Amino acid sequence: MVQFIGDLQKKYPGIEIGVNFDPANHLLYGTDTPQHVFNLMLPWIKQVHVKDALEDGNSRAFWSEDILWGTGDVSRKYDFLNFVHNSSYKGNLLVEHESGENRAADIKVALRALLGIS
Repeated sequence: MVQFIGDLQKKYPGIEIGVNFDPANHLLYGTDTPQHVFNLMLPWIKQVHVKDALEDGNSRAFWSEDILWGTGDVSRKYDFLNFVHNSSYKGNLLVEHESGENRAADIKVALRALLGIS
């Protein structure tokens, strides 16, 4: 990915290249840890998703479901938002939740967690 962005910057000089970083997707597809990829991509990250998932260690070729923020490995095992907070990242945090029957209520849970409201 870093090489691809470098190639884009060479092909389109002067155009700012940005990345929407979704830590849950790295667990859902078994590609890498969110922290490792975040560190590699940090110079280009413009926004970070607040989205949780469970890690199963298997690479997948199909879409998997995210879960309620605070109940998965992104938030618990990797403590990802604390990791981001302690980095040099200065962009946006965007709550994303694409599965389940109570998406609006689930998004509210994530927003309350971000604000430190129980």
